[in-house]
Amino acid sequence: MALINHRTREIHFKIVYYGPGLCGKTTNLKALHDKLPPERRGKLISIATDHERTLFFDFLPIDLGQVNGFLTRFHLYTVPGQVYYRLSRRAVLQGVDGLVFVADSHPAREAANRESLADLHEHLRTLGMQGPSLARIPWVFQYNKRDVALAMPLERMRAMLNPHAHPEFEAVANEGKGVSESLRAMCKLVLARLSGPMPTSSSAVPVAASAPAVAAASAPASAAAASATAVAEPPAPPMRPAATTATTPVPAPAPPRPFLSRAAFASRPPATAAPTRTSAPPAPASPMSAFAPRTYTSPGTTAPATPGAPSTAPKPPARDPNAGRS
Repeated sequence: MALINHRTREIHFKIVYYGPGLCGKTTNLKALHDKLPPERRGKLISIATDHERTLFFDFLPIDLGQVNGFLTRFHLYTVPGQVYYRLSRRAVLQGVDGLVFVADSHPAREAANRESLADLHEHLRTLGMQGPSLARIPWVFQYNKRDVALAMPLERMRAMLNPHAHPEFEAVANEGKGVSESLRAMCKLVLARLSGPMPTSSSAVPVAASAPAVAAASAPASAAAASATAVAEPPAPPMRPAATTATTPVPAPAPPRPFLSRAAFASRPPATAAPTRTSAPPAPASPMSAFAPRTYTSPGTTAPATPGAPSTAPKPPARDPNAGRS
């Protein structure tokens, strides 16, 4: 999504050129960099190998006037087309606002075009862009290298790559043909997405045009898309009355306890503990229990169970008084 910097009052858009290796992505950015005036372009950064293949990305900011007092700035990126730079392509796609798919018109590159488009959709799903979020991203298809011998027919490339009828352009990037038209269409779609519904027309505006003119050009298409959406939506069905069910009455909540200040809390009378009820009160002691006769038992004997009852324990043998006398 677009990044809005309120401190510098700038709106930044990110456009990514995607496609198979050697299809002309870097050539597109070089042609745009040469055509734009120096005050409208930034520094073109390109990291290439000995075979002139982009390793990471090309970066090109373009100023397109102001929108509601904010300066619009477009950042153009390309992705490496080689298979072994797959993770680098996913990193470049993060935060994308518009996609320009550059297809190779050479008949031998038909399978490479299919694989690159499938790889793009897989990366977008990995980044969480699918369903409505993917449908909101503007797409532009560019059929490059239309000057090669036996170039694939447009109908075949359209059915293979662009079944949803996104804006499409023929191009010869090394000659600068179709390069500006592809970027103009993408800039219009991105600005229309920021201001309202995205138009479906493939007409474009000049790259160096001011942003108010871009907004004015896209206003009729936005109003038409909004009215078509309102007509296409069916009326909402009437809501059914909620079924009444018997419910258990809920008791009223207890009234809140009054708030007591510290002085009022200290002056409260002490709370008295409620008397506890026991199972049976203890029997009062007899006043003559202190003078009751005590019973002594010798070792090896048992005291009678009931006071006054005769003891059942065996009596010791009687001692002979003459025992021990000579």
